[in-house]
Amino acid sequence: THQYRTPLAVIRTCITAIRYATPVEDSANRRRISQIEAAVQRLVEMMDISLHRSRIGGNVVEANRREVEIVPTSSALLQRFRELHLERRINVSFEGLEPSERLMLDTDMAAIAIGNLIDNAAKFSPSSTAIEVRVSRVGARVHIEVCDEGRGIPEGEIGKVGQRYFRASNS
Repeated sequence: THQYRTPLAVIRTCITAIRYATPVEDSANRRRISQIEAAVQRLVEMMDISLHRSRIGGNVVEANRREVEIVPTSSALLQRFRELHLERRINVSFEGLEPSERLMLDTDMAAIAIGNLIDNAAKFSPSSTAIEVRVSRVGARVHIEVCDEGRGIPEGEIGKVGQRYFRASNS
C-alpha cells in the first residue's frame, strides 16, 4: 500500500497548497480543486476496497452484501459522482421504487461499477449532453442504467464487453 499511498499523499499535499494560494473569488479553479480532491478520495476508497478484499480472499472476490435502502443509498452514491463531474449534468430518476424499499447490495462494488459507467459516459459523450441514471424495479430485481449520447460500442464488439481488459476499437 505504501507504493500507492505515497504518491496520493503528495497529490493531496500539493492540492491543499494550491487551494490556500487560490484566491477565494477564483471559483472556477476552486471548483477544479474540489474535483481533484474528490477524485483522489475515490481512488483511495477503491484502493482500500481492492487491497482489503485481496488480503481476505486472494484471487476470489466475494460480495460483501448488506441490506440497504435503495433510494437513499443510490442517491448518496450518485452524489459522489456528481462531485467528480461538476461540469456535467447527471440526472437521476427512480421508477417503481418506494423510498424505504430495501435490497441486499455490496455498496463498494456497486460504487466502482456505477462510477466506471458514469466516467465512461462523461468521457465519450458530448459535454453539452446530460448523463441519465435510472434506478428501477423490474420484477424482483433492481436495474441501474447509465445512458448517454456517446458513440457507443461497435455492434460487433458488444459481446466482448464482459472480457477482462477489453477496450472498444473506437475508444
